This record gives sequence, C-alpha cells and structure tokens, in this order.
Amino acid sequence: KNFADAFIMAHERVPAAELPALYLRCAARLSAEGDKISVAYAHPAYFRGAYNIDNAALSRLVKSGALSREEAARAHSLTARAQRLAWRKSGFHRTLTAIVERQSDFLLRKAPLKPFSQRALAAQIGLNPATVSRLIAAKTVIIPSGEEVRLKSIFRKKNAYIIDTIKTVTGARAGKMTDREVAESLKAVYGIRVSRRSVNLYRTQH
Repeated sequence: KNFADAFIMAHERVPAAELPALYLRCAARLSAEGDKISVAYAHPAYFRGAYNIDNAALSRLVKSGALSREEAARAHSLTARAQRLAWRKSGFHRTLTAIVERQSDFLLRKAPLKPFSQRALAAQIGLNPATVSRLIAAKTVIIPSGEEVRLKSIFRKKNAYIIDTIKTVTGARAGKMTDREVAESLKAVYGIRVSRRSVNLYRTQH
C-alpha cells in the first residue's frame, strides 16, 4: 500500500515548472446537481486522513486494566499524535470544501469570484496560511463546466472585487454617476459598504 501510494502521488514532489501538463496535478473533479456541488478526488489520499482513531475502543482498553498507568499514558500520547497527523493530512479536503462553499456561484458559472483570500481561508479552517499555500500549490480541479482551473486562481482580493462591481454598477453611465451615487448603489444592491472617497480612489486608479 505504501509503495502504491508513493507511486501514484509521486508527481506531488515534481517542481511545477517540469510538469508537461496541468492534468498531472488535477486533484479533483467537481460535479453539479442543481445548485449542489459534489467532489470526486483523483486519489483517496486527498480525502482520507492517515489514521482513524477509535477513541471508544481506546477508552474501553484503558478501563479494562489491561494496560499499566505508563502504557495508558503512552497510548493516549501516541493516538493524539496520530490524530494530529490525520488532521494535517486531511487539510486538503478541508481546504477544497471551504473553497467550494465560498465560490460555489463562480464554479457554477452563475457569478464572478467573491472576495476570498488564502489567509481568510486558513483562519476559517484552522490551518496556517503557509500550509494552505502549500496544499493548493500547482493543483487544479475540473469544474462542472469541464474547464480545468488552478486552485490559486479561485481566490480574489477584496479590492479587485469592489473595482469590478463598481464597473458593473456604473455600466454605460460611468461618466454620469457621482461617487456618492456609486457608493449608495454598492450598499443597496450588493451590500458593499465603501466610502465616497474610496469609490473615487478606485475609479481614478482604474
């Protein structure tokens, strides 16, 4: 099993620049049934943790008296370490699940990307931002439309989202709407609270 896992996942250690095609790091295929998106992973390791701890069995073993106090303490320590390893190993599953939930409308091609940073995702799922960055590096997914996209491209800075939304609000009236009118429209239609001065800054720069 270890050999098979190592063989199948060997591409994970190949530098991205040396990969001949995006599909070599395709981690999952996303399918849609109505508004619900399901995930099919390219390999079980993307989903499962390395260990599954049966805490109830451990508790029964300790209470049975079959273990000495030192052995019981050691067993608890080892299982805690194994659980932490499993938690880290399942990090990609938690990461992808959070991305799908946040950007479901984009993945279904119903709306543009929402503002969502890797740092915000890391805080949401309880991982270090550097860990999240490594988990999604050079990985792709196939979205319901059949297109293959890089996971890193599914994140969007808030400023970029606001700028695009301003363009949508103004449309053909770009030169006729005042900054205050744009700010009020952003709040009323999209729930985006931006000051008049910020709107002017965004419009001037872009």
